[in-house]
Amino acid sequence: MKLLLTMNLPYTRVSGGSNRSNRCLVESLAERGHTVRVVVPALAVPSPISHEQFFAELVAEGISVKSDGAVDIFRLNGVEVHCVVKASSLRAYLMEQIRAFEPDWTLVSSEDPSQNLLDAALSTSPSKVVYIAHTPQMFPFGPASLYPGKARTELVGRAAGIYSISEFTAAYVKKWAGFDVFVNHPPHFGTAPFSNYGRFDSGYVLMMNGSKVKGLSVFLGLAGMMPEVEFAALPGYGTTAADRAALGALSNVTLLKNSKNIEDVLRQARILLMPSLWVEGFGMAVVDAMLRGIPVLASNFGGLVEAKLGTDYLLPVRPIEHFEDHLDESLLPTPIVPNQDVGPWHDALSSVLSHRKIYDSQSASAHDAAVKFVSGLSVGPFDEWLGQLAANRTLRPKQLAGESKGQDSADLPSSESEDFNSVAGLSPDHLALLVRRLRKKKALSANGQNPHEISIKRVPRDGALPLSYAQQCLWISDQLEPDSAAYNIVNALRLRGPLNVPALDRAFSEVTRRHEILRTTFGTADGAAVQVINAARPLTLAVLDLSTVAEAEREAEARRVATQEAQGAFNLSAGPLVRAMVVRLSEEEHVLLCTMHHIISDGWSMGVLIRELTTLYEAYATGKESPLPELEIQ
Repeated sequence: MKLLLTMNLPYTRVSGGSNRSNRCLVESLAERGHTVRVVVPALAVPSPISHEQFFAELVAEGISVKSDGAVDIFRLNGVEVHCVVKASSLRAYLMEQIRAFEPDWTLVSSEDPSQNLLDAALSTSPSKVVYIAHTPQMFPFGPASLYPGKARTELVGRAAGIYSISEFTAAYVKKWAGFDVFVNHPPHFGTAPFSNYGRFDSGYVLMMNGSKVKGLSVFLGLAGMMPEVEFAALPGYGTTAADRAALGALSNVTLLKNSKNIEDVLRQARILLMPSLWVEGFGMAVVDAMLRGIPVLASNFGGLVEAKLGTDYLLPVRPIEHFEDHLDESLLPTPIVPNQDVGPWHDALSSVLSHRKIYDSQSASAHDAAVKFVSGLSVGPFDEWLGQLAANRTLRPKQLAGESKGQDSADLPSSESEDFNSVAGLSPDHLALLVRRLRKKKALSANGQNPHEISIKRVPRDGALPLSYAQQCLWISDQLEPDSAAYNIVNALRLRGPLNVPALDRAFSEVTRRHEILRTTFGTADGAAVQVINAARPLTLAVLDLSTVAEAEREAEARRVATQEAQGAFNLSAGPLVRAMVVRLSEEEHVLLCTMHHIISDGWSMGVLIRELTTLYEAYATGKESPLPELEIQ
């Protein structure tokens, strides 16, 4: 089979269990004779290194890289890896590769909360997509989700199959989304023999990915209560500057350097602490440590229970249930950490550190349980499952990528219209969280108020207008990657019938006059981002005439133009953040392209725009004035 893996994580710079597991999965499949290609970003966002450093790392490891400046391509352990340099180009490049490579299956990992890559894969190859479910926080459903959404949940349900390495995760998906999940561990822990690092009287009490969500408060509490014990923390994707400062304030805590080889870290440890305060899908580091005879103290909930393999020292924590309405420097919502009872952890750690017999017993039982577990791992069941999926696959009608899910269809300018956009689709709403609105609605309901009956008052326009929470997230993302087109929302409609371009032009101008957000840009005042509402001015439609292009080439050229338009970046401070183009295919066939930045719109709002545009066009084309009443609020 031909297989393609995509994820919004780098491939070679392993930063966590998800990309490590995915890498093992596809390399094991390549060993079994499958042809495997990977499409990933070259670096994480934000990244601790530059692309130049990344490229130099590959060369230093003897990897032959073919690069055109936009994509680095190389072979590694039987897998052809495509590393996209600009994260904003990942979606479009993925779709190109699916079309060119024509994989039997496209495997899409869950570490992409907008489900942008999943949407791209389903749009390009609807019946040949498998969703890899690793991280509950990245799922669009369930209480652990940081980015909940019904439409994105439906995307997951459209996958031909869902796969996980965790029974806990499979049960979570079944409970909160109703989807069945196939569970299988590839051999992602390596092969025996494993070094034994279990030492009673030397080594650190270690915490990996020292951060708030991983239980940093428990770790710091223990280190403060036990100044005679040497602790160490390994920074990870969730570690913030504040976390580093808190760790650095304790003289008995050492910050370890990150290493690609987990052996370099574990050989310095005698105990591993995993006091995670949020739901873990599994916890591969637990098994890694146990394989090497290192006792593990872990939280007693989520996938960590499964990862402990029936061994002792599962301890209580108060899980994180709420997050603040802003992101930290890791671009994750800032958690509100409950006060923790460190007592049980202190008692357990003291017991293991103070009694050699207890330590040796825990070391031996951890090692034996982990070796037994790992000895039975194989990618074979996953391979067979893919074969069964292929045999049972029911081909679905091909869906166009730009299909507006759940929106009203447009009727402009004739009664026959269809979605044309098979190249871009709706852009991601990654980071555009609606959590704040949901929390406010929940709070109002808890106080006996009906949130739908709360009146919204007009705000004066003579002062600084702050950004909404979702806008803050998108603005921060733009500061990190100012030339990105990742948050473009695109709608492309085929228009059939004679088109009155001046009437359509006038309709667009009226819609932008009515809706302040369509003429809003984003600047700063006193160090904070603010909205700047610009004066209304006519919006001139660009018109591209392709009617003279050979008929056989006309459709392909229109799609090329649509792709180019979808990938054009916006300048949030200069604006405008909406643009429109009419592509003329013939006297009675046109394509209307409308592109907006997600910071001023979303999929639902696009439906509002199309409905108003339709109403205004019909009025202006027949010599009438606008029938739409003025808006009471914006």
